[in-house]
Amino acid sequence: MAAPSNKQDNGDNLGIVIIPLVLALGVWVLWKTERAPVIYALYAPDFVQYLFLKTIHLLGPHGHEMLTYTRACLDGRIDPKTVSFAELTATQADIGHRMRFFYFIPLAFMTFRIATSMKGENLMRRFTLSGQTKQRYWTIFGIRLPGGLGKLIGGIEGLLNIGSFRIGSKLVGLLGFKSDKGWVKDGMSFMHYQAIHWTVASTGANFSPEAKNDNMLPSKTPPEWMRDNGVGLNPDGTLNEDEAEEAFARQLGKPWTGFHDAPHYAQAILLMAHRTLKEGSHADGIIRLRGEFAMAYNAKNIKKVKEIIKREVEADKDRPKLINRICSSHAYLNTAVLAFMAWCGPFGEWDGGEGSINCPAMWLWLKDVDRTMWYVLQQHGRRMFFVEGAGAVSHYYVEHLLQSPENEPHMDGALDGLEAYLNHHSITSLETFFAGKQKRRTMSYS
Repeated sequence: MAAPSNKQDNGDNLGIVIIPLVLALGVWVLWKTERAPVIYALYAPDFVQYLFLKTIHLLGPHGHEMLTYTRACLDGRIDPKTVSFAELTATQADIGHRMRFFYFIPLAFMTFRIATSMKGENLMRRFTLSGQTKQRYWTIFGIRLPGGLGKLIGGIEGLLNIGSFRIGSKLVGLLGFKSDKGWVKDGMSFMHYQAIHWTVASTGANFSPEAKNDNMLPSKTPPEWMRDNGVGLNPDGTLNEDEAEEAFARQLGKPWTGFHDAPHYAQAILLMAHRTLKEGSHADGIIRLRGEFAMAYNAKNIKKVKEIIKREVEADKDRPKLINRICSSHAYLNTAVLAFMAWCGPFGEWDGGEGSINCPAMWLWLKDVDRTMWYVLQQHGRRMFFVEGAGAVSHYYVEHLLQSPENEPHMDGALDGLEAYLNHHSITSLETFFAGKQKRRTMSYS
């Protein structure tokens, strides 16, 4: 095991020795065979700099001699091939010394400009996952002070605390100020920084696990979905198919009656799917459109959403006609939107093949608006399905096969999948299943 590693190390060490030797040999050969071009290339900017110093009267006697020397080398009065390496290095050192202050000014300005313009701490950026760090903060009469004012109070306290004489601490205490340690907002979280440049990430950046938002919870397992949708098991442990079929049918959404009658969020998804097909997933136009919808929905600015939709429709008035033509083979909203997304996508077995991936991360905002449609559209391109969208997909496949809208819900595929899951996991009682799950969670391992 060790031998190959040693050979690799020896090879690396040999490269460290050989590369500088090869470079040095190359420079020596160039100097010996092509000295004149080297002198012209180096002395031309030197001459310009000497001329600049002469113009502003900062050259001096020796500088005038160097100006005359470089001019002579360039105009042929001195043969460049006779210039020694020592003369070359002396000339470069002289002009570098004379021009150092002139180069310092723009370099200092650029450094200052970068340091004051960058988002973060000058030339360094520090991020946390939450945008908060645990640090000292100040309160007065129980009211928490803003960070800047708190830092000022802390600075005054530190200034007045001299050695063991805690004058500052006593003074701020008498004035009602108290300090404690806790979570303090300290700059920008990494997700919020990412969302500045990749605006569709703003949904994830603004997500708070502490907020009570059922729509944004993780996907449900089949038993959880059954419990939450009133689907039970028969006394013999088999699935109550009537309850399951009714719950699956609710995933279809309202009847599809055309693009202009669809909810605004469905229109947004349809427009983005078509732009992705036309332009590709990485085109500036579709990237900008995704970001606009994400920002508008995150701000719950439905007026802005409708303005974007109106602009997109007016830019291509034939687009709604195309959407209606593709969706006309489907009777319900969610299967119609899924069908159009599939048609615009890259999967041939889903009637696509010409488009790009329209990945769910680009429209995560939809989960907060319509969780069911989110999980239905998640099925695009999959061979295994979320239980929260399986009913709509089951119906979609029937309509896709018949190439016609079906008003009667077809849930056989979803029912078969749910029954297979229950049999595979030997679940014959939801009460027993959840009781065992809770017992495992609370079990003591001491």
